[in-house]
Amino acid sequence: MHISKPELLRVGKSDECGCPEEEWDINGVFTTIHLDGDGSAGIFISGDGWEDEKLVTCNNMPDLRRLAQEWIYSLQAEAAQQGGDDS
Repeated sequence: MHISKPELLRVGKSDECGCPEEEWDINGVFTTIHLDGDGSAGIFISGDGWEDEKLVTCNNMPDLRRLAQEWIYSLQAEAAQQGGDDS
């Protein structure tokens, strides 16, 4: 499985609630990470014709970035083992 360096696409605040939000290209997967003020956070991913999300507990953006990367890499590794598309 090829792993490329994550590319930051946008940093800002959510239009809906004003919470910190970042958009990334993580190994070819469009990713939005959203950090709520109460320690909850969301990782929203999408690709060609699919999307998924994961809710996590997290208190800062660096940790949320790491959790997003770990989740995406684990999904891609699982797909590669099953003979699916690894991008």
